[in-house]
Amino acid sequence: MKTKIIQQFPYILLFVLVALAFQVAVFDNIIIDVFSWHLIQPETIEGGSLLIIILLCYIFVNRFLNTSYNFVLVALITIIYLINTNLFFPILITIFYFEVIFSIGGYVNKRFYPNTNNDKLVVYLRNFLIGFTIWSVINLILALIGFGTINNIRITTLILFVLSLHRGVNKPFAFFLAESLNRFSKNEKDIISFIVVLVLALLSKSNRAIDYDSIWYGLRPEFVLVGENSFFDNLGLVQFVHYYPKLFEFFTLPLSNLGDYSFIYSINILFFILSLIVIFKISDNLIKKPLYSLIGTLMLATIPAFANISTTAKPDIFSIFFIILGVFHLMNFVYENKSKELIFGFSALVLSLGGKSTSFLYVPFLLFGFLIVVIIGIKKYDKQYFLLSNLYKAKSLYWLLIASLVSLLLICYRTFRLTGYPVYPSGIGLWNKLGFKAKYPVTAEHDVDGLVINFSLSEIMERWYKLLLDPKDYPHIIMLWTGNLLVFLAIVLVILVIFKRIKIVDKSSNLLVIFGLPVVLVGIFFATFMINAGDGNYFLIPIVLAFLGIYIFIRKNLVDSKLQKWINIGVLIFLPIQLILTFVSHSSWQWGTQQFTSNLEIYQKESNDLLFEAYGLNEIEEYIQKVPHNTRTVGFGDEQVLNYLSTRFEHITGIASDHLGNSSIVSSEQNFYEYLKWAKIDFIITPKEEVEDFESVKNVISMLEEVSNNKIESEKYKLLDIRTINWVGNTLDTTILREGWHEAEGDYRWINKNATSIFKSGNLGELLLEGIVPERYDEITLSINIDGERISEEVLKAGDFQIKKEIPKNKIIEIEINTDKSFVPKEDGNSNDIRELSIIVKRMETR
Repeated sequence: MKTKIIQQFPYILLFVLVALAFQVAVFDNIIIDVFSWHLIQPETIEGGSLLIIILLCYIFVNRFLNTSYNFVLVALITIIYLINTNLFFPILITIFYFEVIFSIGGYVNKRFYPNTNNDKLVVYLRNFLIGFTIWSVINLILALIGFGTINNIRITTLILFVLSLHRGVNKPFAFFLAESLNRFSKNEKDIISFIVVLVLALLSKSNRAIDYDSIWYGLRPEFVLVGENSFFDNLGLVQFVHYYPKLFEFFTLPLSNLGDYSFIYSINILFFILSLIVIFKISDNLIKKPLYSLIGTLMLATIPAFANISTTAKPDIFSIFFIILGVFHLMNFVYENKSKELIFGFSALVLSLGGKSTSFLYVPFLLFGFLIVVIIGIKKYDKQYFLLSNLYKAKSLYWLLIASLVSLLLICYRTFRLTGYPVYPSGIGLWNKLGFKAKYPVTAEHDVDGLVINFSLSEIMERWYKLLLDPKDYPHIIMLWTGNLLVFLAIVLVILVIFKRIKIVDKSSNLLVIFGLPVVLVGIFFATFMINAGDGNYFLIPIVLAFLGIYIFIRKNLVDSKLQKWINIGVLIFLPIQLILTFVSHSSWQWGTQQFTSNLEIYQKESNDLLFEAYGLNEIEEYIQKVPHNTRTVGFGDEQVLNYLSTRFEHITGIASDHLGNSSIVSSEQNFYEYLKWAKIDFIITPKEEVEDFESVKNVISMLEEVSNNKIESEKYKLLDIRTINWVGNTLDTTILREGWHEAEGDYRWINKNATSIFKSGNLGELLLEGIVPERYDEITLSINIDGERISEEVLKAGDFQIKKEIPKNKIIEIEINTDKSFVPKEDGNSNDIRELSIIVKRMETR
């Protein structure tokens, strides 16, 4: 035994030292340099202390209480915490919503596949896949034909649930999961306790950590996703985030617009839990050691990017779940050669494409990896994979694959209907070459984040050093850090291979590595060359697949199984730092969970009143809320705060961005003016402080202020209500008349010596002016200025006149008419008329 330990000691020392070296660097470069202030805030100290107490309570119950009420005690502690953080009701409703999906799938399984064993975890996962696919395709079709409001979808969901009870009530997944957890050993339950506390921390964090992207497009689908009829309505939005694949956001609709963002966040966190369950299942199917599988699952779960993206309203976790589920089923096909697994796997991968747009990058490479696995299995391991014949054998499940494809096609059809492209903005260059055309207001020339291919070894090494140990130069990485545990595992694997501590004895583990390898290589390539290194959440799929592949491969092929214990210790050394960074970091830059509170009310509806008061928006929010229908608003100011308003708000800076929007919209007064009309903008919000740049936009707003009678002011902002204004046209009846014009008298108007008006010019670029010079003048000099530039000066004789002049085409223009003579009738003693009069204008028109 001692000899064995002596032989192992160099490896043990090396593993531990490498792990500690990684942690020391991260502690100094990230925790101290970036998050030291966050660590000492009350939300971190008090919130973290409470969660540690809960963890200790779980472990105490697990270790020292051996009663039949252990689970009840754990559940009670959990419920009290959820009540204290005002999350009990949202999570309860969200769990019920997921149970509805499980029930729909369970009904189909029970109805058409009656031999199914409903106590198997894999069957529940299939139930969810089936239920989600049925729910999606039915609601998307109804939305397509105009029955797609939030209430329509809620009613449809309840009808599907009731129908699913036709053949009896299935055991709820939550009950099945609780029973399954209760069967784990004490050591395993300790690991599960960490995972549960992590989930509680994420739920609590979601109560206060609202990131920019989430409030921008994820948390308010009632404003930015559905219109009066459905999900397919054109809402007049410009920025490309509103045209991503929206299957995840569509799924959140039944729990949207409930006055609390926690409902939507809870959906994402439940997908996070389901993802961890599938990760555990993949690992345990191969390792056959639940403790090791749970350790691996815990380490993945605590990677800050993975954990914290679940506390947003972004679709990353949704796509991760369906991709991992697809991998699970396709690997089951590889191991067991069961034809139905192909359909389940392909269907899950198809659905993943409806979430995060990066899925369109990863899924093809995943399928390529699967094809390589099949080829290797046939040639090297004498496996008999006949894909076509197996697909034929699974024909009873074709409907599932077809339904998932229909769901994806309808999601893409929405994008095509609104933008002219099947997917936007990803692949825009390809779509343009294939003949697709952009639909207003989006642009065909999008400035998307790209790659900078540079094979300088020093620069590549510098980038990877920063990504792994010092990412503060990459703000979108540091707030969702991807960790460096995977590199540690790779180093361990290299050491074991060099010293021949690895011997391939389990070929099945090789296949999982090969399956994920193309995706991992793609992830490495993009992390190396992407501008600003991208966002941390972009790389979660490669990280999960790489971790599972390496972790399982080491475990299954380690010559000396005793070393596994020390590898696990090395892995667990990463846990404290990962937990700390998960706790203090977030894409919103919010830290911790919350300060201690004694709240034990079951539920309190949340409100944005304090936010609006702090940012001086109360009066504006009250005015908007009085409008009985959804309104459309653009403006300047603090965009994250303005996105909280009860209106379909879009920030003009974002609209003007070459990256996010379409800069041509604000490139001229005419373009912006036309956009306001086309998008049916109701309100324009501007700060009282001067807005820099955007002169064309400010000119249009100033023009509209002159003709709008509805202006609301709050402490820091102004709202201009333009719902009832007369938009600028090309005739006297439709123009905006500024100073110098008198009321119409029949079919003509008198003007002063200086008369200004706003017109919209047409395709001909021509101004027609007709009028009368009074007989009292022998002649009069008339000049015309367009936007301050003189285009005409003529001497007119008394009587009728007509002037035609060339003007700028298709533009909002200011026309100023000046004369050198005028009179006041009262001064002539002919009447009491005190107006200053110069000439009569009978017709003024732009063409």
